[in-house]
Amino acid sequence: MNKLKNRRKRTILCLLLCFMLAFTSIHAQELQRTIEEIQRYVDTVLTLTENLSITEKTSEQIMYDALVKLASEDEESLNKVLAAIAGTVDANSTFIPKDEYNEMMNKLEGKTGGIGITATVKDGFVDIVTILENSPAAQAGLVPGDKIVAVDGQDVTGAAALTATDFLKGEIGTEVVVTVLSANDLKRDVTLKRYAIPELSVEKSVINGKIGYIKIKTFASNTPEQVEEALKELQQKQVSKLILDLRNNGGGVFAAGVKVADLFLDEDKTIVTVKGKTEEDKKIYTASAKKYSFDLCLLVNEYTASASEIVTGAIKDNQAGYILGESTYGKGTVQGILPLADIGGALKITMQTYLTPNGEFIHHKGIRPDQVVENARKQYTLEELPELTFERVLQTGDAGADVKSVKFLLDLLNFSVGEVDENYNEATAGAVKQFQASAGLYPYGVCDITTQSYLREKALNTTFIYDTQLPAAVEYLQAR
Repeated sequence: MNKLKNRRKRTILCLLLCFMLAFTSIHAQELQRTIEEIQRYVDTVLTLTENLSITEKTSEQIMYDALVKLASEDEESLNKVLAAIAGTVDANSTFIPKDEYNEMMNKLEGKTGGIGITATVKDGFVDIVTILENSPAAQAGLVPGDKIVAVDGQDVTGAAALTATDFLKGEIGTEVVVTVLSANDLKRDVTLKRYAIPELSVEKSVINGKIGYIKIKTFASNTPEQVEEALKELQQKQVSKLILDLRNNGGGVFAAGVKVADLFLDEDKTIVTVKGKTEEDKKIYTASAKKYSFDLCLLVNEYTASASEIVTGAIKDNQAGYILGESTYGKGTVQGILPLADIGGALKITMQTYLTPNGEFIHHKGIRPDQVVENARKQYTLEELPELTFERVLQTGDAGADVKSVKFLLDLLNFSVGEVDENYNEATAGAVKQFQASAGLYPYGVCDITTQSYLREKALNTTFIYDTQLPAAVEYLQAR
C-alpha cells in the first residue's frame, strides 16, 4: 500500500514539476539541478503539510488541489497545467488549446497559414525541418537546420519550445519577428509576413527525360491522392524509374504515411506494426494489391521523421526500393488527437509505438540507409569570393564589376537576383531589401557600404550545403 501511495505521490509531483517548468526557460545544464531543488522543496512542504497540519487530505488530494488552484488563475494557466499533465508522458504529448487545435486540423488537411516551415523540437530547440518554396521563410533566407529561439521577443527554447507554434501562427498578412540561430551560431531577427500556405504537399518532375522525381514535403490527409496522381502521370510518360524524396519531411498524418507505402508494396506485405498499451491494441497494417511498379530509390536525411519513417521502413524491410542519404530522425511513436468537446481544444498524447516490418523499434535510432551519402559542405575563404571595393553606394541604374560582385554574393546566399551581371536593376534592389531585412538593417534596397560589409561577412560565415544526394540517386538508377 505504501509503495502504491509513494508512486502516486511521485506521479502527481511530476505533474507539478512540469507545470512549474513550463513557466520558465531552462538551459539543459541547469535542468537536472533545478528539478532536484524543486523536488526537495515540494517534498518537504508536502510531508510537513500532510503529517503536521490538521488537514484530512491525502498527499494526492493536496497535490491535485494545488494544480486545480494554479489552473484556476486564468486561461493561460489552465492551458499550461493541462499541457503539463499530458507532458509527463513524453515530449510529444500536450494539451492543445481551442484556437491552436482548429489551426492544427486545418494544417493536417493542407489548409493552414503561417510562415512556410515545418519544425520539430530537439534538445530544447525548435529546429526548422522544411522550408516551403516561395514562402516568407524562404524569401528571408531561412534554411533547414536553423533554430528558432524567440518569436516576437518571446523565448521559445527549453520547455517553451513546445509552445513555439502558438506564436508563429496568426492572421494572414500580419507580421511576426522570428529570432533565428543559424548553424554557425549567428543570431538574427527576421520579420516575416504570414501567408496562406498552399495545399500541395507534393512536387513532381522528370529528370533527364527518364527518371521520375516526387518530393513529399509533409504528410497531409490528401497527400496519398497527390502522390497517386503524380505516379499516374509518370506512368503515362513511360517512366519506369522513380526517386521519392522524403528529405526534410517531418511527418504528419499517420494514415497518409501508411497509404503512400501501400502504393509500392506487394499484396499482404507488412507496412507497419502498431502497439498500444495492451496486446489487444496491437495492429498490423498490410498492403493491398500492388498498384505501381517502379525501380525505386528513396532519399532520406536526419529530418526524415515519423510518417516519413513509416514509408522508409516499409520500403527498406520489404526490399521494395533502395534507400540513399543519411540516417533518419528516429520517431517511433504515434500521437492520438482527442478532441475535448466540452471545454474545447484537444489532448495530443502518445498512445502507440510502431515497429518496422522487420520488428525494429526505431525511436531515437532512426533508419540507416542502404547507401550513406552526405551533402557536400563548403565554407568560402576571402580569396574565393569576388572582390568588393567599398568605393561607392550602389542603387538602381548603376553598373559595373562591383555590382556583379554584390549580385554574386546575394545569389550565393539564396536571395533571387535573376542573372548575375553588372546591372543593378529592380530585382537586385528587391534582393538587397530582403537581405537587409534578414540582417537587421534598414531595408531600402540601396546597397550602401554597411550592407556590402554585412554581405561579405555573411558569405564568409555561412556553411553552404550542396546537394550531392540527388545526383547520387540519379546515378544509382541510371546504372540499373
